[in-house]
Amino acid sequence: KVNGNAVVFVALYVDDILLTGNDVGMLQSTRTWLSKQFSMKDLGEASFILGIKIYRERFKRMIGLSQSTYINKVLKRFSMEESKRGYIPMSHGVSLSKTMSPNTPEEREWMSHIPYASAIGSIMYAMLCIRPDVAHVLSVTSRYQSNSGEEHWKAVKMILKYLRKTKDIFMVYENRELNLEGFTDSGFQSDKDDFNSMSGYLFTLNGAAVSWKSSKQETISDSTTEAEYIAASDAAKEVVWIRNFIQGLGVVPSVVDPIMIYCDNNGAIAQAKEPRSHQRSKHIMRRYHLIREIIGRGDVVMERVDSAENIADPLTKPLSQKRRDRCPPPSTCSSPQPVRVQQSFVRSRPSLFVLPVAVQHPREARRPSPAIAVAPSHLRSNPLSCKSPRERYKAENPLIFMCVY
Repeated sequence: KVNGNAVVFVALYVDDILLTGNDVGMLQSTRTWLSKQFSMKDLGEASFILGIKIYRERFKRMIGLSQSTYINKVLKRFSMEESKRGYIPMSHGVSLSKTMSPNTPEEREWMSHIPYASAIGSIMYAMLCIRPDVAHVLSVTSRYQSNSGEEHWKAVKMILKYLRKTKDIFMVYENRELNLEGFTDSGFQSDKDDFNSMSGYLFTLNGAAVSWKSSKQETISDSTTEAEYIAASDAAKEVVWIRNFIQGLGVVPSVVDPIMIYCDNNGAIAQAKEPRSHQRSKHIMRRYHLIREIIGRGDVVMERVDSAENIADPLTKPLSQKRRDRCPPPSTCSSPQPVRVQQSFVRSRPSLFVLPVAVQHPREARRPSPAIAVAPSHLRSNPLSCKSPRERYKAENPLIFMCVY
C-alpha cells in the first residue's frame, strides 16, 4: 500500500502477519482494517517471528536478524547442545559419495534410527532464512537422505557443531540507496558420483545477502569455463526475477541501472559478453546462452573479481579455515568499550554477517566503519546499538514493525 511517501507492506506466512512501513498512521489504519476482516491478536512491535529475532538500531537505521534461539532448539533436539564447536561447516578436502552408504543389513538397521532427514530439514530452514554459509554443505548432504551412511551423518553433525559455534551471527541490513549486486562461482566436477559441477550465486542488497543458491548442475561440464558459464547463467535468471520483484513493490520508480554480477573466470565472462560461437563452447546447451540476451538488453553487467574476493566461493566447495577466515580488516564502532567486530563470510565492501566478539582494540576503534558497527551482545541488550539513547530514536522517522496473528 503506497500513499505518497508513505508505504506499508504486509508479509503473510500461514497465520502470522508482519506489517512494516514508514508511517505510523498508515500502519495503524492497516491494522484496524485487517482486524475488521478477521479475528486477530496484536502482539505489538515485532521482535521475534518464525524463529527469527529482530534487532533494531533506529538511530543508525539498521536492522539485524538472528536465529540463535532457533539454532539452540535444533541443537537440543539432536542432542548437540554440549558438543564441540566447529569452525567450518565441512572439512576441506572431504568428498561425500554413494559409496559411503550402508552396505550391510546391520548398517542399514543402525542408520534407520538416525534422524538424518529431520536434521537436514531443521538446518535447511536456518539456511533459507539467514545462513547462506551452510548452503553448500547442506546441498551435498541432502542428496543422501534416502540411503545415508555413517560418514554422511558425521558431516551433518559437523554442520550442527559449526552452527553452535556461530549461532550468534546475525544478518545486518542498512538504510542506504538501493545497491544490488551478485556474485557467482562454480565447483568443477565436485560431485564424485556423477561428476557434475556445483553452481553457486549470492546477491547482496547494500552489502547484506538477500538471495542465494547452491545446487548441483544438471549437465556434466568438461571445463571450468563451462561450469562457470552455467553458474553465471543461473545467476542472470535470478537477476530477472529480482528486478521484476523490486519493480512490483512500487517503492522505487524502476530499476534502471544494470545489476552487476561478479565472476572469477575470464573465459565465462567472455562467452557471456560476446554473442558468437566459441570453439570450446559449441556443445553447451542452448538454454544456458540466455545470459547473452539478458546482458544484451542491459539487465546485467558482468565483471571479473579475484577468487579471494568472490563471496560465492563458499557456496560451491568446502573451504579450509584459513581460507574462510581470510578477510579484510574488521569493522569497528565507537562505543563505551572499544571493540573489534569479527566478520565471517565477508569481502572488502560491506559484510554479510557480523559476529560480535569482545576484543579490546582502541586504535582501530578510532577508524570509521566502512560497513557495519556492532557491539557485543553482553554489553547491551541490543547488539546493534552503539551508544544511541532511546530519545534520539523518535526523531529519525524509523522503519516500524508490527506483528499480529
